[in-house]
Amino acid sequence: TLFNANPALRIPQDIPAEDLKVNAKTGGVENVFVWMAKRPASVHPDSIKPLPDPISFGQKGARFIPHALVRTGQTVAIGNADPVASNVHTYPLKNQPASLLIGPGVMGAQAKELKLTVAESLPIKVTCDFQSWKSAYWLVVDHPYATKTNSEGDFVIPNLPPGEHAFNVWHERKGFLHRKMLIRVEAGKVTKVDFEPVSLVQP
Repeated sequence: TLFNANPALRIPQDIPAEDLKVNAKTGGVENVFVWMAKRPASVHPDSIKPLPDPISFGQKGARFIPHALVRTGQTVAIGNADPVASNVHTYPLKNQPASLLIGPGVMGAQAKELKLTVAESLPIKVTCDFQSWKSAYWLVVDHPYATKTNSEGDFVIPNLPPGEHAFNVWHERKGFLHRKMLIRVEAGKVTKVDFEPVSLVQP
């Protein structure tokens, strides 16, 4: 899908939809969220270290960047590298919704900050009320055992505690691909996980 270029909005070229990105070589799907369904009783000391704060999100080239964001406690700093105003509208289930106007060229120290204080049960949608094709998803969790797949469809979650844990696997096209998938982690070993094939093509 291509969203048509619009000179009035200073969009120089058509913008491809980002709701399904498949690697032509590996067949892997990007931006699949994978996270531990419930915060474990103990967290590895190396995973308690403070993460970069704030975490950046914004508009560039009439697109939200990044399209998929994992937040584990950081403030979200929202900027806009484009020459036209943007809007960031969040649709959480547990946090307060937000609708922020981001002026053109708002970057760095001028970025607007947004805090989400409660973990969400699934990724939340983020849209722009001015440019309807723009969307993104944020996963808001209260522990470090969450990630998203990369451009090759791979993911790594380090420092998992030993034992059997339930994980959620979610993609915006389908919703839950796997709900509470049980994975056994052994101390000192790498646990490899292959998802069962799931069709993400909309009928």
